[in-house]
Amino acid sequence: MAQPTPYTRQYNFTDYQTLHPADPLPGTSADAEFNAIKTTLSGTLNNLAQIQRDDGRLRNSSVTSDSFSASALALIGSDWVPRGDWVASGTLYVVNDMVTTDAVTYVCLVTHASAAAFATDLAASRWMKISGIDDGSIDADKLVNGAVALQAIMDKLAGTVKAASLSNDSADLQAITTKLAGTGKAAFLSSVSADLQAITTKLMVLQSGTGAVARTVTSKLNDFVNVLDFGATGNGSTDDLAAFQAAVNTGKNVYIPDGEWRLSGAVSVTTAGQQITGSGAKCRIQSTSTTADFFTVGDGVAVIRSVKFRDFVMYATVTKVAGAAIRFRLSQWCAVESVQVSSVKDFQATGTKLYDGIVFEATFGSRVDGCDMWGFGRDAIRVYGDATYNAELTISNNCWIAYAERYGVYCGGSFGGLHIESASVSACWRDVCIDKAVTATANREIFITQASLDASSDANLWIGEGAAAFIECTGMWVASAGRTTGVGPSSTNGVGVHVDPNNSSLILRITGGKFYNCIGAGLTMNSGKLFMADVAVTDNGSGAGLSDHGVWFPAAVGNVGPAQIVDCYFESNTGYDLYIEDQLVYSRITNNVFRGSGTGTLNGTNAPSATNLVANNIGYRTRADGTGTLLTGNTTVVVNHGLVATPTNIQITPLAAHPDGDGFYVVTASSTTITVGMTTAALADRAFYWVANYGVSV
Repeated sequence: MAQPTPYTRQYNFTDYQTLHPADPLPGTSADAEFNAIKTTLSGTLNNLAQIQRDDGRLRNSSVTSDSFSASALALIGSDWVPRGDWVASGTLYVVNDMVTTDAVTYVCLVTHASAAAFATDLAASRWMKISGIDDGSIDADKLVNGAVALQAIMDKLAGTVKAASLSNDSADLQAITTKLAGTGKAAFLSSVSADLQAITTKLMVLQSGTGAVARTVTSKLNDFVNVLDFGATGNGSTDDLAAFQAAVNTGKNVYIPDGEWRLSGAVSVTTAGQQITGSGAKCRIQSTSTTADFFTVGDGVAVIRSVKFRDFVMYATVTKVAGAAIRFRLSQWCAVESVQVSSVKDFQATGTKLYDGIVFEATFGSRVDGCDMWGFGRDAIRVYGDATYNAELTISNNCWIAYAERYGVYCGGSFGGLHIESASVSACWRDVCIDKAVTATANREIFITQASLDASSDANLWIGEGAAAFIECTGMWVASAGRTTGVGPSSTNGVGVHVDPNNSSLILRITGGKFYNCIGAGLTMNSGKLFMADVAVTDNGSGAGLSDHGVWFPAAVGNVGPAQIVDCYFESNTGYDLYIEDQLVYSRITNNVFRGSGTGTLNGTNAPSATNLVANNIGYRTRADGTGTLLTGNTTVVVNHGLVATPTNIQITPLAAHPDGDGFYVVTASSTTITVGMTTAALADRAFYWVANYGVSV
């Protein structure tokens, strides 16, 4: 019989793992590799079947005389004389001669000359068949040559596998020969399949890199499970919930390939460190429940850590009235990466179907990175804290959030370290909302960096009463508030950034960025401390009946600052560039440019004082100086000061001695001029230097 087809490795998994360290092994190549192994194993088993009966004993005629060694023949009987193959027609055979014909061994019973056909002599009882004799056991002395032959078969298999980094093959083959030699053929043949399977588990994968350790392919494949392993179909019509739950229940990392995967309820994730990874945009998970989460992480009692979701699409075939796409309950160091939680394409095709997107019910050190999130009946991302897990959630890497009926990003209390970085939130009722409505405890520090808050229905950034201790906005784009219609309950504000009253403890720091094209005010500051620098505030206040100022400080109890507005640029706001209804204290409005394209630049309610500095602003002049001359024979002269209001402090200094002995004084001042006079007519032209200030002298 022919030897089995040698196994030859089909694919270099080590090279693939080097180039794709984070990806699972390619299924097609793995199938090809195991098919090649199967071919070799099947050939081996077929050969074994040639020497084994179904009852476990050696197959009849499988052992011939040339299979026996001299020692084996000695055990059988010293009188038997091997003669090789039987020869026809007149060959002399004597008693105890042993011959082989047609792969069967016989011993001579009667001395005779051979006939033309062996069958003639056999029918005449001249020969006795001995190859079929079987006492139920085989030892090394009886079947040494048979063992060697089988060993050769196994060596061929082991030799080819060894080239693929098979380890310990000699020990495995020794175990096989031990079975052959000691436990008998029945035990050997019954366990040979398991032994061969053991050989395949020795196939090794060696990751490139210093210090890498070889692992078996079986171990490598067990790094994750595939939902297909548990009966998921991905055909878009079969409920795959049970299969998904079974895969997750293994506690191993779960891989979800391309497909349309239907879930009728929530998949519960309770294993720390588990990763659930899809194949990308063609891996689409759909919910058919109007109320259930897609995934619920943790039980809300014990903290769950380091669970990660990545690379798939989530959408619903029904309009959900409850439930989240992914809900983390009491979590730490968890992440959602590159997941489309209702993709742009799905939202454009079906409108809002999901209710909540990603919800963190008390978390610490978690992330949402690079996710697209479109169309929610309530919030796209919601977070709040508890007494222990209440800090650090980062929303970053070009997350794109849009069309939430309530909030795009919502921080509901007892939380600190919310970071919105390089993200876009648009077309929500309120793009970002910071309040304490969930926990009744104020948030701590909030950071919005290089983010775009755009085209809300009501407000791009809403800061509720007592919402936070510190909010820092750096390089923030705030635009077109109130421009989106039909999203959320109302559009009564149209404001870029709104700060509610009763925020006396709030520090709002805004550096860089732009407030642009809002229907209402660019910024409405009802309370709190504002520190604003290098911000452009333009083209706000075009909505009828709404506040139309660039920055507005409404009259409110305790709304007296402090406010520092420096190095900012104001232009084309419908109302005032800066409108302050109450007198501020401990405030500074300096070095700004007010173009005053609308009603005016800066209203006059907020007068400069010892605790309120308004100075060096282009377009809102609070200090002026110059020279003048009282001509001979005159007692008064009028100069134009150019201040925003009637000067509160004027100084006149003579530029030369007065030969007539008289001095200058201010006769009167108005919002545009200063009248300077002498008590007597000038005997000659009298020159002077004047300085005028609106407010304190600076």
